[in-house]
Amino acid sequence: MFECVEGLRDFEGKGCILADDMGLGKTLQGITLLWTLLKQGVDGKPTVDRALIVCPTSLVSNWDDECNKWLKGRVKTLPVCESSRADVVSSVARFLGPRNTAQVMIISYETFRIHAERFAEKGESGVQLVMCDEAHRLKNGDTLTNKALCSGKFFFIIHPTTVCPYKRLTSNIHPQCRVDAE
Repeated sequence: MFECVEGLRDFEGKGCILADDMGLGKTLQGITLLWTLLKQGVDGKPTVDRALIVCPTSLVSNWDDECNKWLKGRVKTLPVCESSRADVVSSVARFLGPRNTAQVMIISYETFRIHAERFAEKGESGVQLVMCDEAHRLKNGDTLTNKALCSGKFFFIIHPTTVCPYKRLTSNIHPQCRVDAE
């Protein structure tokens, strides 16, 4: 996974899909990759300064809990859920701002879709990693959410294989960079 997200495999693009049945540790593997990229890349320096975890609204708090459980506060998260529009706009601005202290923002697919341009505007100095959970939400490549997510520099997709086939999600990912149960 690390090699694929770092672009060390011989193919065009960066990213990977982690797909397996429920209960086999996909979330922990994603958090481990996130920690590694935030702390040390190939050359020993962090590859990622800021990351997004994009998931269904109902899982935003769960992801925050899991990050805190496994990383024990060593990574500051900014979960955005059940907030007013003004609070969401403020949180996004704070996360992308120069005085940001959070390394990871956890948002819903809907929030990402609405604010995708703001994340894209920042380019290299903004978000360098987008992790997507429950990626069956991305099966239609023509949606605005999918197009926005695919414009990022790095991506890592966590997808339960029992939910739906993920053939459409793999079009930009080399077969060697798929970590699945098959």
